[in-house]
Amino acid sequence: MRTIGLSSFEWIGNHYRVIGIGATMQTEKFWKMLRQWVKKQTSKVPRGGPRHPTPPEIWAFRGAFNMFENGAQGENNPF
Repeated sequence: MRTIGLSSFEWIGNHYRVIGIGATMQTEKFWKMLRQWVKKQTSKVPRGGPRHPTPPEIWAFRGAFNMFENGAQGENNPF
């Protein structure tokens, strides 16, 4: 059986603004644009794939989603 690995990237947001070390406006704009682009390019699925009984929480790009459609399982944790 084929398995699809899980990888991730994230930003903690402007968490350190409260102590005076905030992100630049360019950084905030970049992450907002990236988030919008990812949502347009992906489908939200459960960690184990669309057939897994848990709620959707990760975003699968088209290639991975097609593999899920063809019976591949998803990894639950990043490598």
